[in-house]
Amino acid sequence: MVVMWTTPGQCESQVWYGPGPWDMTEKVHATKVTLSYLEPTKAPKYIYRALLNNLKPGKTYYYMPASNDVYNEPLYFKTPPADPSWSPEFLIYGDIGIHSKSLALLAQEAMHGKYDAVLYIGDFGYNLYDSVPDGQYMGENVCDIFMRQIEEIASHVPYMTAPGNHEIEPSEDFKQYGVRFSMPNTDWPIPLTKMWYSLEIGPVHLISYSSEVFFLQDKRYIEAQRQWLTADLEAANKNRPSTPWIIALGHRPMYCFNNNSDDCKKNDSLVRLGLEDMFFKYGVDLVIQAHEHWDMLNYGYLKVNLELPATYR
Repeated sequence: MVVMWTTPGQCESQVWYGPGPWDMTEKVHATKVTLSYLEPTKAPKYIYRALLNNLKPGKTYYYMPASNDVYNEPLYFKTPPADPSWSPEFLIYGDIGIHSKSLALLAQEAMHGKYDAVLYIGDFGYNLYDSVPDGQYMGENVCDIFMRQIEEIASHVPYMTAPGNHEIEPSEDFKQYGVRFSMPNTDWPIPLTKMWYSLEIGPVHLISYSSEVFFLQDKRYIEAQRQWLTADLEAANKNRPSTPWIIALGHRPMYCFNNNSDDCKKNDSLVRLGLEDMFFKYGVDLVIQAHEHWDMLNYGYLKVNLELPATYR
């Protein structure tokens, strides 16, 4: 399990953890990254990441980040069970701004153990690098606000992500996203060369990919992701007996039916041309996408034609 937090100054930081709020005897030191803002007048923030090891399945652990002997209150999380028949429950959402009215309820549900993981599919607060021009949060950085707002969820439940178009930043480096989040089976800070990853959660092989590679000026990342996806999907299919479900997460959809000019409405959609044949070939069971700000459930489509029932080959 990875724990992350932020301080306004440089600190010697670690996490204490253990099986109870009065039994946190394990300690692990944190790695630090300095994060600067676009505005030169803003002081940098310091982002810390600590990896908690030797956790047993199906157990509740308490943990307490500490920086320069300033301690956070004890927090807790529960590890997944070892039972192969376990069926996880996911909280799936995306495109949430800093004025959302839903987060309080979602946080309450997360703290009471309703979800085993969060799957957040891009667009975090909208332009993480921006400062708020007016109102309640005037002058604050959007990312600082957003991270505070999700803390009650992300401090108790694994918060798995995929990047969206609002994470690109003017320099196309995804800097805020890459530093603020740490995902499994890739590096930290998350590099442009591997903004994709996969992991097993119960019976699910979960893939998070970047739909944004198709819209960057540097097209090399399209091929890098394609090669990784091919190898990952081939391995996942060999493991179907123990992990039968393959679910993919990405921000921009391949199909949409609302009235706009987005990529998903085009016959030559970049996302569709880049991913559809591969997902069909390897039998991806479910693709979850965001971006369009409305709900749509549809049967299997292939090349704009309805496949009912869906067939895989």
